[in-house]
Amino acid sequence: MIVKMDLHTHTKFSDGRNTVIDNIRSAEACGLEILGITDHVFRAEDFIWLDDLRNIIRKTNSSVKVLAGAEVHIKKDGTLPLSSDSLSKLDIVIGELYVPKEWNSSLTRMEFLEIVGESIKNLPRTSLLILLRIHYI
Repeated sequence: MIVKMDLHTHTKFSDGRNTVIDNIRSAEACGLEILGITDHVFRAEDFIWLDDLRNIIRKTNSSVKVLAGAEVHIKKDGTLPLSSDSLSKLDIVIGELYVPKEWNSSLTRMEFLEIVGESIKNLPRTSLLILLRIHYI
């Protein structure tokens, strides 16, 4: 069985062009079954929209299952911008790691994997789906 889903979308809560309802209606039009709203969180101060997102999801009548999530920036030491308590309130987390050019020359593969591993350890032990997105800049 194939489930049609998009687990990585942004809204006006971060850098997206559309509202949550726009994204839900687009998902319906595309025949999706599951939609992940995963707006950016670079700092804890960015994470002020979760209650609004949950309220919109709750009030919107849709056949699409909408997951409330975040795309969180992983710091060089593997820490995340949100506490375990905040992360546990999410249905989905995308870990985003930007790798600057200077890391490429100074960081061994093992050190890089340790950063990734540390960030995963910082996630709460819940049923979160964890995706990792790595950007080489």
